[in-house]
Amino acid sequence: DAGHWIPGMIEAAGCECVKIGSESSPSPNSWNGTKSKQVTWEDVYRADPDVVLVACCGFDLERNVKDALGASDRLGKLRAARENRLYACNGDLYFARPGPLLLDGANVAAQCAFGGFDERVTEAVGKLKFSPKQGDAWEKIDFTRDSAVTNGDIEDIPECWAKLHQEACSQGELSYADSATGYHVFTELAHKKRGKCCGSGCRHCPYNHENVKDHLKADKILQPAFLYQRTDMASMVVPESSNGNTDPPIINILFFSGGKDSFLALRRLVAQQSENSAEPFGIVLLTTFDATTRIIAHQEVHISNVVKQAAALDVPLVGVPMHRGTSEPYVDRVRRGIDVIASTVWKDK
Repeated sequence: DAGHWIPGMIEAAGCECVKIGSESSPSPNSWNGTKSKQVTWEDVYRADPDVVLVACCGFDLERNVKDALGASDRLGKLRAARENRLYACNGDLYFARPGPLLLDGANVAAQCAFGGFDERVTEAVGKLKFSPKQGDAWEKIDFTRDSAVTNGDIEDIPECWAKLHQEACSQGELSYADSATGYHVFTELAHKKRGKCCGSGCRHCPYNHENVKDHLKADKILQPAFLYQRTDMASMVVPESSNGNTDPPIINILFFSGGKDSFLALRRLVAQQSENSAEPFGIVLLTTFDATTRIIAHQEVHISNVVKQAAALDVPLVGVPMHRGTSEPYVDRVRRGIDVIASTVWKDK
């Protein structure tokens, strides 16, 4: 049950939502705007919808096609699959984000639902100016034609430079040769010897990239750093207590990928904290992204988009670049981002 605005989109496409988990199928208006909920495969089998759209939040068309093919053993049991009415869509672009492109998403739903069933509808919809095309926004899934997805297309992990850096530092070296490019890279020791951030976004900057210009950070930082800070208090959403309490405020760190679920989680966090505590509190957003492409996993958007969201919400944001082919565990990398928050919030305490 996708919930939120999805039932309204399906109704706009001239279709009717199946109420999964219930024997009855009321009008979409009766649950339009409610939260999404988890359902079981048995619920889906009992509902046995005429048409199925795989439009997972945060995933583009290519990813949803792969996931649909990978779930052929389950999706293949549905009447929609047997009747060739199973589709994958660009869920991230046309369904997950509350904005003008939801209109295009309703168009996609109509094309998928009525394709091969009522050509008058598909022809009329196809003539609209906002009519995403098959292959760009949606694709039919045919298990009799497409083979199951494999892991054969996963790229090899390049040689690790984190180990080279660690070895260089242990030997007191100020640089090491990058195995991929042959370039000499300054170690953390070299930066500490300089005594300040040079503002160039160096790979091993120990100063949280504090001198990198704000408008360049999204494209340049290679270590965890603040990508957006409030003008009044770097990491505060609610001002510090005025009751004489000198203890630092509670800081809530929210993993934020820029999708609707992240925004809803932020809203819930603020409401929950406000209900449960009269004390001031702070919120900092934390986002991990690919250090090479600057793309956020699953959402498939550039980190600069999330920086704009943080600025619009006026909530501090820490970015954590994830480097390919390093031996540094994911948890340790995230911990570096948390350390940036701690060193900024409590640096004067």
